[in-house]
Amino acid sequence: MHNHRNDTEGTSSVGSKYWTWMVQGAPRFGNTRLLAIIVYDMETDTTVGVLDEAKFVEQGGTSHAWNSYGAIGRPNMIDIAPSNDRVLVLWPTVPYPVPENTLINAAASKVVAGKLMIYSLVPFQKLFDIGDVVQLRYANSSATGAPGCSGTAGEALTGRYTIESFPDPYTAVLDVSSSGLSDGTYTCSYLNPAITTLSVSSGIATMTTGSKHFMEVGRVFILFNTPNPAMNGKTCVVKEVVDDKTVTFTTAAEDGTHTAPMMYYRDTKKGAGLPDVNTSFPTIRPPNAANDGAHVYDLDFSNPIRVSNGQPHTGWAWDLNGDPVLLQQVSQTNWSGAQVDTFGFTNIYTGVYTPLFFHADFNYEATAMHQSRFYDRNIRGWGMFKLANRATATSPIRNQVLLIELKHYDQNPEIWRVGNIHNDYGCTTYPASELYKINGCSPSKPYDTEAQLTLSRDGLSYYWAGLWPNGNTAINVYKGNIPLRVKTKGSFAPTEVTSTGAVVSYIAPTADSTCTVTTSAYEDYSEPIETDVPAEGDTQLRTIIIGASAALAPNTKYFSKISCSWNPADPNAVSQEEIAGSFTTAGEPEMQAWRPKPVRR
Repeated sequence: MHNHRNDTEGTSSVGSKYWTWMVQGAPRFGNTRLLAIIVYDMETDTTVGVLDEAKFVEQGGTSHAWNSYGAIGRPNMIDIAPSNDRVLVLWPTVPYPVPENTLINAAASKVVAGKLMIYSLVPFQKLFDIGDVVQLRYANSSATGAPGCSGTAGEALTGRYTIESFPDPYTAVLDVSSSGLSDGTYTCSYLNPAITTLSVSSGIATMTTGSKHFMEVGRVFILFNTPNPAMNGKTCVVKEVVDDKTVTFTTAAEDGTHTAPMMYYRDTKKGAGLPDVNTSFPTIRPPNAANDGAHVYDLDFSNPIRVSNGQPHTGWAWDLNGDPVLLQQVSQTNWSGAQVDTFGFTNIYTGVYTPLFFHADFNYEATAMHQSRFYDRNIRGWGMFKLANRATATSPIRNQVLLIELKHYDQNPEIWRVGNIHNDYGCTTYPASELYKINGCSPSKPYDTEAQLTLSRDGLSYYWAGLWPNGNTAINVYKGNIPLRVKTKGSFAPTEVTSTGAVVSYIAPTADSTCTVTTSAYEDYSEPIETDVPAEGDTQLRTIIIGASAALAPNTKYFSKISCSWNPADPNAVSQEEIAGSFTTAGEPEMQAWRPKPVRR
């Protein structure tokens, strides 16, 4: 039995030509195993691309990761980009291994003919490989605690053993023939990498582990269960990385070699993402490995590009060049090209991330921020964000919908407050049990009221689910409008270009705006050819014909500037705006880079 899904946040391409699905196998422990990810062309009834285990491994993943069940072994969501030429796959961040309490196992294990079969309730993930030397350490971080693996007759496994195989992500086979233990059932609690040797010479200690240590120079770790009090429980700092299983560090302990069983170390970095730059051991995660954080691929799953270092809330927008960009938050440190704790956008063709603002700018009161999706390529240079806040939030922009200009925060992007969603993030409603039936919310979080805003195809309306104004009784759908001039603020091209002129439509900033047009053969507008061209119509949507009063020359590039002014109620508010761009007569018009220039009085 197979299950096909793109998860609750994924969707098809614009026009629904392309669809992407995860194909999942039968569940185990309540989770399902990933079999493949496919892109399907609905119009031609053909499969465009397949990402299977073999291709996953070829692009830097591991079979062990692919075959893990549940969220560890599959993306959080898959999606077709609005450009219709890329597929987004939200892989989880490759976790930094935890060299302590790696396996917490409540299932019965067994020894048969010198082989220990360990059955885990959680997958082994990335920490161990076949051939690694591990140990079943005592509980309570002490050799006096309970053995890590005990049998019904009181026998215990406390030595070092080698992993022979992984029959599946939840099972490991260890060679324990050296223990001399009889066949039987065992309960195993803790499995961690063995410290195979620990030696000291002239104040420098060398530690070798039974599996990859994943450490770098300067990493802090703590040793336990060593026979030397000068080392046991002490903080150590990696001085040199000798190889992927050996490091050195300074110590006050006397010279000597320790081979005592049950020694282990606690890495203070445990639980975080892998470092972004791993030049020491590229086999751990090759550069741009296609399974470490969100990636986009061509529709045939070639050309993977890393667009995020995790599985964040995402949205879509277009930059001023018309390239699709992924809106997101960066909250982890394992991406050298991205500033931590920022919201921003990644160009999905280049993988370059640009921060827009810091989470701290909202005092961390926006606890569930979502991004929307612009599908109309003509709406460029804007990203839409929704702030979901708890009822206790004091920020004046709590629960707001914001339009943010897509440029680096150093360039002071323009921010528009579009509307209020009137939602409190948190189940303060009553009765919570009834809300749970409606939308799966827990008493602390009504998930449906924090979901991303859905934009209309023309990008001028947005929809959201809310508890306003019904409060405790029902979740309804509401609609808001986006100012029309977003349609042209940023970048647009003429609707028609001839050999002697061009037709341009634009949105005036306000209903009382006075707008003129200047056209020149020079980018500095030093020789205007046509000025003060009136716009037709009496609405903010206006159409002008450049070349109506003075014909333009064919096969010539022209630069035009639309200048508008108005009288705002606030004397300190923006009162003028210029939208500048270019076009070429007689033939295919060039895409224009229309750049608004707000001016304060």
